[in-house]
Formats: sequence, C-alpha cells, structure tokens
Amino acid sequence: MRAVSTTVSETVAAPPRRVFDAARGLDIPATMRRHGPLPGVASVAGHTGPYSAPGEVKLLTLTDGSSVREELTAFAPEKSYAYRLDGFTGPFAALVARGDAEWRFSAVNPGETRIEWTYGFTPKSAATAPAVWLVVKGLWPGYMRAALRRLKTEIEGVAGKR
Repeated sequence: MRAVSTTVSETVAAPPRRVFDAARGLDIPATMRRHGPLPGVASVAGHTGPYSAPGEVKLLTLTDGSSVREELTAFAPEKSYAYRLDGFTGPFAALVARGDAEWRFSAVNPGETRIEWTYGFTPKSAATAPAVWLVVKGLWPGYMRAALRRLKTEIEGVAGKR
C-alpha cells in the first residue's frame, strides 16, 4: 500500500540551529496536544532527550490511552530528521500499518527558518485506505499546524527574551 501524506510549514523568526535544536528536543506532550478528535501525547518513555542519532526510540502514550512507538530513522544536524511510527494501539492500530515523518529546516532570510513537516501513513489494507485518507488529509494538517504554532511561539518567545 502507498502512504497517504500531508505537509505543513511554518516560518520562525530564529536561525536554523536554534529552530532545529528546539524541534528535536521539543516537549512532546506540551506541543502535541489533542486536536479535534485526534488525541495528544500524554507521556514519553524510552529515549526522552533530544533526538541525536538514528535508532533512538520513544514510546508515546496518547491522551486516549493508546500508544505508539517512534524511532528516529535519519538525522542531519540543522537540516532534517525523520522518524517512523509503528506498534500502534487503539483506533489507529486497525487503520494504519505505519507512519513516517520528516522535519526539514531551511534558512529563508537572515534570522528566519522555514520548517516543513511531512507525515505519511500507510494504510493497513485497501479497505482502510479511505478512512486513512480522511484522517490524513482532513484532520492531520490541523493537528500539525497547531503543534508548529506552539513550537514557533516557544522559540520566538525565548528569542525575544535574549
């Protein structure tokens, strides 16, 4: 099955290094909150520090009681990182075989960085593909945009205090 994907972006008034470091070390429960019917992240176990090398694994417990495993698959300092989601429990377990995400960072102006965040979810079967499409295209972008806005506010708030 082919993944169903979506991409959102945000420009942050801070240099790439600061934005990259904040994103790879973000407070996941504070940033990835419930959005509409989509659960937020309640807690993180396993690797709890900032991402730094492929193979690092985080175990996320969601606000609906379900969980998912997140493994860093690629890491290019100040440029990008990617991770795979698998081991879903709860409602997503019936719909999705796995998820793949990538964050890309690029300087757009002096002191400004553009974040591009892409998520792709591979449906478990042809029968679940329409539901996955509705979630990924209809609900997931709002979830991602809300998280990026929270990250942007945190980064720019810190930058403004310096």
